[in-house]
Amino acid sequence: SKCWNTTECQPFSGQNKNAMTMSNIIAIVSVCVDKKCPTFSPRTSFAFFHPHCLKLARYSHESNWEAYLFDLQSQICNQAEIEDGNSTFCSHRWERDNGACFGTTRVLQGGRLWGKAACSVSVVRGKLSQERASAIRSRGQSVQVEDSYYAAACSMVFHSESPFVPTFRADVRYFETESRQSWFGGGADLTPYYVFDEDFRYFHRFYKQLCDQHDIEMYPRFKQGCDDYFFLPHRGEHRGVGGIFFDHLERLPGGGDAAPFVQELGRGFMASYLPLAAAR
Repeated sequence: SKCWNTTECQPFSGQNKNAMTMSNIIAIVSVCVDKKCPTFSPRTSFAFFHPHCLKLARYSHESNWEAYLFDLQSQICNQAEIEDGNSTFCSHRWERDNGACFGTTRVLQGGRLWGKAACSVSVVRGKLSQERASAIRSRGQSVQVEDSYYAAACSMVFHSESPFVPTFRADVRYFETESRQSWFGGGADLTPYYVFDEDFRYFHRFYKQLCDQHDIEMYPRFKQGCDDYFFLPHRGEHRGVGGIFFDHLERLPGGGDAAPFVQELGRGFMASYLPLAAAR
């Protein structure tokens, strides 16, 4: 890794733009930025032209999506710490494959409101296995074994200290292949220990209103997706009270851009859950 302001890793600018092509203009900060550099920030993005970078990142939405994920993680953890009032998140940054894969895991333990809460951002690059390629092809996408892929997600699981406060799980994620096929996934669901019908109505109403603002076909479809995904066949019952769940969302059902919806979904996670946790 080289600091972005050295001569070996120049930002995209006028003097080198003629050497750039669409295949080697990339956007990612954490691969090529030395963490010792005082200007380093995982939520800042630059365009780089560097041979090492080109092997690791060639995808169209990396920079914006990663910036959104790290910012979302900070917002979630800050709001949780304020509401808990007794504990804070520790943070662990990890990376592997020479920086091609990286992320930050943040965990709160022994809080007043949450016994354990975790919020993680993961950015992964790799080659499609036979199993993964087959699964993708079964959904209509044309990919091959060993195709390169990029995936990045923010996921959270909050376990309460009190049994009157439900467990909350949520995530947003993005997947893209080297052939520029891409889609979003995500969802949110609630697992209570005690039944408070008004809490469940609030939770589902929140996500219905959020979905309806973008496409009125989404909520029934995504709610059913959650019910199906979290059904326990050996028990003949659903886990928790559901929520929404979706995968392979390339565009909204009506044809609109899915990115604004997915980003708003992530920003709404705590608003759907904190009022319930605080009330109980």
